[in-house]
Amino acid sequence: MIKDHYCYNNEFDEVESKHFIETDLAMESFNALNLMKKMVVKVNKLSKYHRTNHLFITWGCDNDYNNAQEDFRYLEVLIDYLNKNNK
Repeated sequence: MIKDHYCYNNEFDEVESKHFIETDLAMESFNALNLMKKMVVKVNKLSKYHRTNHLFITWGCDNDYNNAQEDFRYLEVLIDYLNKNNK
């Protein structure tokens, strides 16, 4: 259960496409670091409400994400970047 609602507010909406993450620093569209920081804030915020090392994090809300394959590919890139770069 999320503290204020059953679906989590999506901090990633300012990205022009919800399914776009650029991990190449040389690209003008590089946004991975900003998205990673937002994900870390989200996880840290949720962890305050649960006494466990495991969190179930919803991604979006009803009908926000209608293409599961594309959505999970995007999320996988973000998690991979986070695991490699979050220190």
